[in-house]
Amino acid sequence: MKYSFFVILTLLMFSIDLTAQEIVSVDSMYLDAWNVAMKDQHIDSQERRFLDMVGQSRGLDSLGINAMETYLKSLHPDELDQSGRWPLVGQNMILGASIYGWAIPTALGAEDFKWYIGCTMLSLGGSFIATHKYTETMEINHARAQMMRTGTLFGLRFGFAVNQLLNFNEPYDSDWYYNNPEQDLDRIRNEKRRAVVLMTAIPVGMILGDYMYKKDKPSNGDAWTLTLGMSVSALTTRSLYNLVFKEPEQYNTTREYSGYGDYYDVRTSETDEYIRWRNIKTVVELAAYPAGYYLGLKFNQNKNYTFGDAFMLYQGYGFGFKNTGNILNAFLGDNISEETLLVLASAGGIGFAKYYDSYLDNEDYSLGQSSLMALGTIAGMATGAGITAILMPESTELSQIFVTAGSVLGAYYTHSIIDVYKDGALISENSQSLKFNMTPTVFTESSSPKERMTFVPGIAMHVIF
Repeated sequence: MKYSFFVILTLLMFSIDLTAQEIVSVDSMYLDAWNVAMKDQHIDSQERRFLDMVGQSRGLDSLGINAMETYLKSLHPDELDQSGRWPLVGQNMILGASIYGWAIPTALGAEDFKWYIGCTMLSLGGSFIATHKYTETMEINHARAQMMRTGTLFGLRFGFAVNQLLNFNEPYDSDWYYNNPEQDLDRIRNEKRRAVVLMTAIPVGMILGDYMYKKDKPSNGDAWTLTLGMSVSALTTRSLYNLVFKEPEQYNTTREYSGYGDYYDVRTSETDEYIRWRNIKTVVELAAYPAGYYLGLKFNQNKNYTFGDAFMLYQGYGFGFKNTGNILNAFLGDNISEETLLVLASAGGIGFAKYYDSYLDNEDYSLGQSSLMALGTIAGMATGAGITAILMPESTELSQIFVTAGSVLGAYYTHSIIDVYKDGALISENSQSLKFNMTPTVFTESSSPKERMTFVPGIAMHVIF
C-alpha cells in the first residue's frame, strides 16, 4: 500500500509538471509574438491576425487568447514605454525659453530688461520640470510624443492667428503710439493680451494632440505623415489663396513736406481691404490644418508606416517641391508669378511623395535605408551642379535642369542598390539563399530566484540568410 501510494503520488507530480511545462511553453511562445507586435505600443489589424494565429496554434480560443493577453499585460505592470519623452521635453524647453521668456514679463508689465533675461532662464528650467512631471507616469512612445509636439506647434500657430484676428498685434507705425499716451496704453494692453493668448495656446495644443493620439492610435511613422499632411495642406491652401485672391494695397499713406522743397509718402496704417484679405486668408489656412489631418488619416488607412517610411514621404515631397520649382524657373523664368510657382511646386511635391509611397506599398524602409535614399539624391544633385559649374558656369537655367536630373537619377540609382526588405518578408530581396537547421534543446523557467527551476524541452532553430 505504501509503495502504491508513492507510485500514484509520483505519477501525479509528473502529470502536474507536464501540465506546467505546457503552460510555460504557451506563455513563452505567445510572449515572443506579443513583444514583436507591441514594439510600437500598438497592435494593428495584421498583427492582431498574427497573434490570433499563434494563439490558435497553441489550442487557445478567443477567450483563451484574451486571458493570455491579460496575463501578459500583468507581467510588467509598472514598466512604461517613455522612449518619446525626451524630444517632447526638448521642444518644450525651446518654447519655454523663447515664447514664455518673453510672454511672462510682458504679461506682468515688466519694463526692466533684466526680467526678460531672468524669465528666459527660468522658463528654460521650468519647462523641463513641468514637462517632466506631466509625463512622469505617462506611457509616451515616439508616436504619442510626435502627436503632442505637432499639437503644440499647431496651438502656437493658432495663438498667432487669434492675435491677428482680434487685432492684438502691434501696428506698423509704433512711433505714433509711443508719441500718443492714450494710444500707448492700448498698445501695452494689446501686448499683454498677445502674450496671454500665446501662453494659453501652447498647452492647449499639446493636450489636443494627445487627445488625437488616443483617438486614432497612429504608429510613429503614421504620426509623422499626419504632421506632413497638415503642413502640406496649409502651405498649398495659403499659396492657392494668394493666387486666386490678389493681395490689395497694404498701407494707407499721407504726403508730408520734407522741409527741403519736396514731399514724400508716409505710411500711416493698414488699409481695410488688406486687413480683410489677410484675416480671411488666416481663417482659410487654419481650416486647412484639420483638413490635412483628415486627409492624412485617409492616406494612412490600412497602412502602418515606420519612421523610415515616413522619412521617405518627407524627402519625396521636399525633393519634388525643389525639382518642380527648378524646372519652372529654368523654362519660364520671370514669366511665372511667385504665387503660381508655389502652387505648382507644392503639387509637384505631392506627386513625388505619392510616387515614393508606391515604393512603400511593397517595401519596408528602415531609417538607415531612407537616409541613404536622401543622401543618394543629394549626391546626384551635387553631381549635376558640379558638371554645370565646370562646363557652363554662367548658365543658371542649365544648372537647375542638371541639378533636377541629378536628383532623379541619384534617387533611382540609390533605390536600385539598396537591399530593402519586401513588405512582410523575412529575408531581403537580394539574399541568395536561406539555410536553417533545428536541434533539440532545453529551456529553463523560474518565476523567481528562490523557486525551483523547471526544465522545458524545446527546439532551437538557426536561420542563416
